[in-house]
Amino acid sequence: MNPRYEQLLARLRQVSDLSKAAAVLAWDEQTYMPTGGARARADQQATLSRLIHSLFTSPEVGELLDQLAEDVRDLPPDSDEAAVVRLARRQYDQAVKLPADLVEALSRASSEGFNAWIEARRSNDFAVFRPKLERLVELQRQKADALGWRDRRYDALLDLFEPGMKTADVERTFSILRDQLVPLLGAIRERLDAVDDSVLRRGYPADQQWEFTVELLEAIGFDFKRGRQDRSEHPFTIAFSVDDVRITTRINEEYLAQSIFSTIHEAGHAFHSLLCRKDPLLAYRSEIPLEFCEVASMSMELTTHDFLGEYYQNPEDAARAVRVHLEQLATLLPWIATIDQFQHWIYTNPSHTREQRRDKWIELN
Repeated sequence: MNPRYEQLLARLRQVSDLSKAAAVLAWDEQTYMPTGGARARADQQATLSRLIHSLFTSPEVGELLDQLAEDVRDLPPDSDEAAVVRLARRQYDQAVKLPADLVEALSRASSEGFNAWIEARRSNDFAVFRPKLERLVELQRQKADALGWRDRRYDALLDLFEPGMKTADVERTFSILRDQLVPLLGAIRERLDAVDDSVLRRGYPADQQWEFTVELLEAIGFDFKRGRQDRSEHPFTIAFSVDDVRITTRINEEYLAQSIFSTIHEAGHAFHSLLCRKDPLLAYRSEIPLEFCEVASMSMELTTHDFLGEYYQNPEDAARAVRVHLEQLATLLPWIATIDQFQHWIYTNPSHTREQRRDKWIELN
């Protein structure tokens, strides 16, 4: 193997190890950390973020990438070496544009914002979260400006998650979807009373729901030796290694479907990670388009429909659960499009007032 390529892999492994350590802290923050630990955790996350950024953006990495560009020039573009060098180059060029102080500030603000959101959600008081959100939006604007953009500020941030995609591309996609989804959503709303979903809202004890979700995971083949499930305020999936993938679910005693489909959805993400364990480059791959990730999770939700009858006392209840779920999916895309459009407006109008922001949200809804 090319010695320079081995040097690059060694550095990327160090970056990956530190990133996974930060991920463990983030997972704990959302699952088990006592609320009193929030301030210290924000500091810990910020310190790690700065260290990771400095390690990856060192001049040595840039020199290695310059040299390796020549080494892989004649290799097939889909070869391991060419792919790693190409991806590392893209990520390096983005990272060196960001000041270390901004990276650290964003990490701290994200942690502080999350804990403020938890408090605001539980107390139903948006004022608790507002200043943290405003801080995050301002820092994201700074990040977009540091990365650079030509047409729309949001393009710079979108490119981090959907490489090459522009805001205009998203708007065209949502415009096409709107033509189909708005009439469908209207038809669903006209028939909301056609399905009795009371079976999902009868009140189910949290402990029984938890046991049920564990049974579901066992039934679909989730490997508890290489993964686990916990509870969190918002469901998520996170991987610390190819043999340690964590998922969470949210339990609402008044609505059974939330825990069922949260567990199934996150299991889809987990299967995606676990089944990639033999990929030799998995540790160096951190840039996967989000829509591809959602293919795995949504597919898991949809493929389990035919088997829900095993968990309901009669077929009618199972059929109602499936129909309610499909209706929710149909309403989800318009909601995502609304959120996305609101984000675009936020970043495009940096000097807006709170009143203008409120009015824009009302207009979009």
